[in-house]
Amino acid sequence: MSKEIKEKDNSLDGFFFNLLLFCVVIVFPITLTVLTFLFWA
Repeated sequence: MSKEIKEKDNSLDGFFFNLLLFCVVIVFPITLTVLTFLFWA
């Protein structure tokens, strides 16, 4: 029983890690573009 819960948690951690990685990949270039635009504006 404990092993099943642990495997489920590991799967969930992997999901959140992928979600975080996806957010970083999407948000970072946008933030960089906005900061560059504000800097040059």
